[in-house]
Amino acid sequence: MACDSAGVLMPSVQPMADWLKPGGLRPTNEWFQGLAVAGDARQIVGDFNGQATAYGLSTSGTGLERLGYSITATRWRMPLGFPLVHEASNHRTMDGLGRAVMINERVGQIDRLEAHMSWALSPSVEFRFGQEGHHWGPGARSLFLDRHMAPAPSARLWVDAGVVQYAHVLMRTRHSIPGLDSAEVGWMAAHQAEVVLGGGFSGTVFGAVKWRGHDVAVERRIEPHYLVPFVAFRPMEYGQGSADNALVGAQLTWRGPTRRQHQMTAYAQGLLDEFLWSKLRNEPHWWGNKWGLLMGTHLVTRSGKFGWLVEGSAVRPWTYTHQTQPLSFSHNHQPLGHPAGANFVECRMRLSMALPRDMTLRVGVLRRWQGLSTGGDEFLLGFAAGEMPWTSFSERESDGDQTLLQGARSDLTRLELDLSHPVGSRYGVGGVEVFVRAWTRLESREDGVPAWQDPWTTGRVEAGLRQSRVMDERDW
Repeated sequence: MACDSAGVLMPSVQPMADWLKPGGLRPTNEWFQGLAVAGDARQIVGDFNGQATAYGLSTSGTGLERLGYSITATRWRMPLGFPLVHEASNHRTMDGLGRAVMINERVGQIDRLEAHMSWALSPSVEFRFGQEGHHWGPGARSLFLDRHMAPAPSARLWVDAGVVQYAHVLMRTRHSIPGLDSAEVGWMAAHQAEVVLGGGFSGTVFGAVKWRGHDVAVERRIEPHYLVPFVAFRPMEYGQGSADNALVGAQLTWRGPTRRQHQMTAYAQGLLDEFLWSKLRNEPHWWGNKWGLLMGTHLVTRSGKFGWLVEGSAVRPWTYTHQTQPLSFSHNHQPLGHPAGANFVECRMRLSMALPRDMTLRVGVLRRWQGLSTGGDEFLLGFAAGEMPWTSFSERESDGDQTLLQGARSDLTRLELDLSHPVGSRYGVGGVEVFVRAWTRLESREDGVPAWQDPWTTGRVEAGLRQSRVMDERDW
């Protein structure tokens, strides 16, 4: 339950060392654990009628109780509609899944590669590098690093000192140039330290900093300052004469049994990006007051038959946004943090229920209110509302009067039902299940205030066979 998805309410890709996982998940000393087929086959009825397929291979291995590796490569083909066609055509990416091209006007091909190698220096220290996604936080969504992000090349240090656990990552980000098959390079250093406080509580502080891979008279730049663990990034930024790109935050979590021995987790997360305390206190509508808040709780019953999650979040305009794309907290045209970007308020609920004959029913509800920019295109804006991290903050209308949900108001409701039944054990292939999935996405806009893109209302029913991880709340 600590590390993977299919059988639990809350999928997680937390920064945990392979050799420190619970006993049932700990690697065995097998250098080559064979080839496994990874894939997905769906028949889609509704909007974008057609077939969607994913096919690929994965392998993994461990040895010497110190070394480990894993590789998964998949190619997806699926019918796409607006705005996913727009993203695949203009940015060569698709909704955090991977690198994309359009085969024709309605079918896209997306390649996804996830791979890592790890080396445990000791039972409590591990290095890991490769191309993968990250999710740092106990919720369905995270304001810091969210599982929705596209896989990115990265190197990570993980230290478990018992009461204190520490993760430090260096990540290379890609920022597409619209209309061209080329990109700019950015770098991000991020770290977090979680401290056990007792009584089921733990407290976490985290920080990150972004910089350009190519700067004036400097190319392929990796800042060595941010490779030093256990130091604060923001004072380091000040020391270099630039405090523009530092992000800091904190998290409080409680985990434990309820009176009836159900397993419960409650959490709160706060984030500050490029802030000044005097402005935050005295000028609440200043554009640079960039913050986000997230709170939630989830519970799994003692028997494991039922689980539920309730979560809410709000993020101010221009959060994660900086002067140029490589400085923004984004990668492959998707946020590194919350997938909605910024300038929104939302709440979500999930329910998981184990049914007879090994069937599982999952129900998801999402409500989101967001302010959107107006104009003819995302890079030809009449009014920039600050919801897109890759839009330069230099496009803001003024320094003051920047309010939450400014711009064209969007009201989004998303409903999803997923019924699945595992069949892999019959054929000796783990994780394979047949499923039926129905979802609808209903979006409306404030009358008389057009956004840069039209509202997207769609829905469909899917049935098929899947072996790959379910990627939550993606509309494809």
